[in-house]
Amino acid sequence: MTTLFITSAFKDFLPNEEPSRDFVSYCLSLYSSSKLTVPLSSFELARVHLCVYLAIKQSQNYTDPGVSKIPVPKSKLKGVLADFEKALNPSTPSHRRTYEVFGGLATPQSQGKNGNATMVTPTKSVVKSLHNKLVAESNFSGTHEIPESFSTPPSTPVKRARGRPKKNATSSVDTQKTPFSTPQKRTNTAPSTPRKKRQLITTPDLVSLCNAFYIPEHMTSHIFRTYKKYRHAANITAQAHLSSINAEHSSDVHTLSNGYIKSGSHVWGLLIGLVGMVYRKLNASELETRLGLWKKVITNLHRLQRGGLSIEEVEEWVNICETRWGNVKWARESEYEHTQVNTQTSEDSNGLDSLGCFLTTDYLSTKKKNEWLIWKSKMQEVLEKRKLPA
Repeated sequence: MTTLFITSAFKDFLPNEEPSRDFVSYCLSLYSSSKLTVPLSSFELARVHLCVYLAIKQSQNYTDPGVSKIPVPKSKLKGVLADFEKALNPSTPSHRRTYEVFGGLATPQSQGKNGNATMVTPTKSVVKSLHNKLVAESNFSGTHEIPESFSTPPSTPVKRARGRPKKNATSSVDTQKTPFSTPQKRTNTAPSTPRKKRQLITTPDLVSLCNAFYIPEHMTSHIFRTYKKYRHAANITAQAHLSSINAEHSSDVHTLSNGYIKSGSHVWGLLIGLVGMVYRKLNASELETRLGLWKKVITNLHRLQRGGLSIEEVEEWVNICETRWGNVKWARESEYEHTQVNTQTSEDSNGLDSLGCFLTTDYLSTKKKNEWLIWKSKMQEVLEKRKLPA
């Protein structure tokens, strides 16, 4: 199939000539090697034409082809063709470097003068592996030196602090080699910093979490004040709640509360619990009628929190906040507002107050049209009988 594509692409460039077998096989080799080395992504359909174009250009038996038949936009054709040709054309021998491997591959000096020398052009991975092998075999006593060709300097020079001594290559290698070396003082941030950043709750985080569950603005302000007041004592509240539930297992309660304090989960647990408590009070009737809604709310709370809490811990924190702050004034007001809204909606079932004053009490129906026609005929007869003579 690829041979047919190559022949078709050749006819696109040179319609009056026929490709030879050697030319087709060379195009096949170019196609196979380009699949491994040159990714074309959105221009994959042009790979066969690019291979045929390069083969015709390198051959001396055909005329110079044009680039108009390559299925690549003109704005990007020049760059794609240059990258493709650069990746496939091998570098000239003058740019290659030979490396002498100790006790490994043969070198020109060991092959004699008949010209059967092996030229080694290692890649980065080969150079790195040889460098590691030399580091492992040498004792760095000064008898063996690492060749300059194996040194792999960093791509970007490391910026040293002022007054800090510069480390040489030997000292860094010694530090990596000796398994019982003294650990160096780390200059970067402490490992606990990312966890602290993760546990930090800002005011926008609190407001966005409340808005995600459609909590009113005045309830959001109550949640903010409660969280700000009790966030440092949330672990004590959790410990008191757990001890009241599991009074017999005091050691487990102590371990669990210490885990909250160390991980900082009590900060997110307090906020998640307050939001879940208010949502439950505002949507009590809907939670009772819709099956599985509360489980979905707990799942969303677990997804939005960044304190590392599990789903069971999220539900436990909601229960803790319900026990601790469920009977305070602002929480009971939220429940009262919910019941008042439901009562008003049930009383005003006709919808006159909610829809506006443009509705009237006039009523039109055609259900008793036959009865009305009979009544009309009777009334006409009565009126005709009561007419006075002229």
